[in-house]
Amino acid sequence: MRYFADTQLSIQVLECLSSALKVEGQQARRAAANSVSIIITGLAARCFDVLGGNGLKKLYRALKHCVNTETDDVTLHHCAVAIETLDKQVKDTLFPDRSKLEKKIYVLDAPPV
Repeated sequence: MRYFADTQLSIQVLECLSSALKVEGQQARRAAANSVSIIITGLAARCFDVLGGNGLKKLYRALKHCVNTETDDVTLHHCAVAIETLDKQVKDTLFPDRSKLEKKIYVLDAPPV
C-alpha cells in the first residue's frame, strides 16, 4: 500500500472507481465499492495527503450516492465501511487530540493552582 500512496496513480484509480460506483452494472458497483473500501482503509491517515480535499469530496459524494441508490447488501456494506473510515479520518484531522477536550468541575474543593 505504500507504493500506492506515494504515486499520483492513486488519484486516477480512485476517480475511476468513484465513477464506477455510479454505473448501471451491479457487479461493477460491487467491485468498485470493495476496492474503494480496501484502498481507503489501507491509506488511513494519509487520505488527505494523497487525495486532497477535492478528491475526498468527490469520492465521499460517490459513496453516498451509492448508499442511497443501491439495493445490494454487499455493496452497501463496502460503501458503509469506506464512509466510516473517511468520517474517522476527517474527525481525527479536525480534532487531533481528544484528550485535551476535557473539563474538570470543582464544586466543594478549590481547583489546583
